[in-house]
Amino acid sequence: MDDTYVLEIMEENNHVIEKTVRSIIRNSSMVDDAVQEVKIKVYQHLVTERSSPNNVSSWISVVSRNAAYDELRKLQRNESKQSKLLQFTKLRQRSDQYGKSAEHDVLSRETLNEVRHLLSEFDEETQHILELRYRGASYKQIAKECHCSVPNVKSKLFRGKKKLVDLCVAKGVFNSEM
Repeated sequence: MDDTYVLEIMEENNHVIEKTVRSIIRNSSMVDDAVQEVKIKVYQHLVTERSSPNNVSSWISVVSRNAAYDELRKLQRNESKQSKLLQFTKLRQRSDQYGKSAEHDVLSRETLNEVRHLLSEFDEETQHILELRYRGASYKQIAKECHCSVPNVKSKLFRGKKKLVDLCVAKGVFNSEM
């Protein structure tokens, strides 16, 4: 398609883009970013394709909606990463706070004993898989030793770790604010 025709289509549908994006995203700076993304996608598609969609306005509305949701998902991913980084920083601060003192050694041993006690509530296979992974075995090595598939090992590890953390929080081994 001709550039002038594409720019004309975009100018005519600019209100559709902004209205659709603003209905989904409330933050004005995010709206501007999403609108820019939509304009780039629409322009690239219309310039590279030989024909335009049957109902351009509806198509632009769908592209706008999808781009707005993409921006929101991107924001959620970034917030999740920041949250995990904050948790890691808190853990590091707590470990730095204790240092390598005798008190830290005693607390570590007590925590380890409590975790071992909680592990006794797991089935033998899950205990064995968690122990092998803790000792540094790869997924493949664990799967071979336990006679199961690698995806099965990954699932059991994920569920086992989650259950262990939940039990530790419930029993007060460490608090949930970590």
